[in-house]
Amino acid sequence: MDPFREMTEDPAAYEILPFLHSNVRKILDTTEKLQKDLDKWLKHYNEERAHQGYRNRGKRPIDTIKQFVKNVA
Repeated sequence: MDPFREMTEDPAAYEILPFLHSNVRKILDTTEKLQKDLDKWLKHYNEERAHQGYRNRGKRPIDTIKQFVKNVA
């Protein structure tokens, strides 16, 4: 007995496919938009705004990282 074969022979199984396809596409579009927004925010947070923490001393985190790498190398 093959459950996949039995499922494809059932006409009711095909009724849900368009529904699943459209919802999966919406989720993927939403996920891609969310990832783009997160990437944009991380770039701003790490590379564009100055931090007030004592380790950064008002510098951007990317500058602190570059200075560390320069001193270590």
